Amino acid sequence: MGCVVPAWLQFPSEAPGDPQLPRWAFPVCALLALAAVWWHRYPVGVDLPQHAHLYKLWWQLREGPIEYRLLYRYNFFTPYFVPFTLAVLLTKAGSALFAVKCLLSLTA
Repeated sequence: MGCVVPAWLQFPSEAPGDPQLPRWAFPVCALLALAAVWWHRYPVGVDLPQHAHLYKLWWQLREGPIEYRLLYRYNFFTPYFVPFTLAVLLTKAGSALFAVKCLLSLTA
């Protein structure tokens, strides 16, 4: 025997009168997001100098002055570990601005 749910408790699969988005909507939104990231020289709302300093500091913890290793240490359980590790590698390959734009593109 099946359970009968009253009609007033059922959720419609889509709102009445709302058409589904066309297939081209996602690629258009993705292109607009990428254009917003790469079109301008500096991404809006990003504290680039602070992030650039953090990327540099993370890299110099390994190769930089001994004072950095005495003052700072890695914490592998921080939620920022994976994106900052990726950003450090991208900064070394390009620049901090390039790294920020790549991370924003992946997020978008």
